[in-house]
Amino acid sequence: MRRDALVQTEPLPPLPPPDPWLTLQHAAAETHAHVNTLYHAIRRGELRAVRLASRGWRLRRSWVDTWLLSEGIPPAARARAKARHRAR
Repeated sequence: MRRDALVQTEPLPPLPPPDPWLTLQHAAAETHAHVNTLYHAIRRGELRAVRLASRGWRLRRSWVDTWLLSEGIPPAARARAKARHRAR
């Protein structure tokens, strides 16, 4: 194929930031909530989660953030709590 026959295209837009999967334990650590609190929210249908056969629950970080907002906890408060926890 000739070089002058190639069509120039615009660069692709950047990919959105990744939305990682979290275990129930990791989500509890990030939210400073007890694992049972998250488990009960899942069972009540308040928090989305995926059950893997023998590997436990997996949650998307965005699902956890949505649940926190529905509970009246803004993400900024979670960040402050996380910073306090690291400072100990």
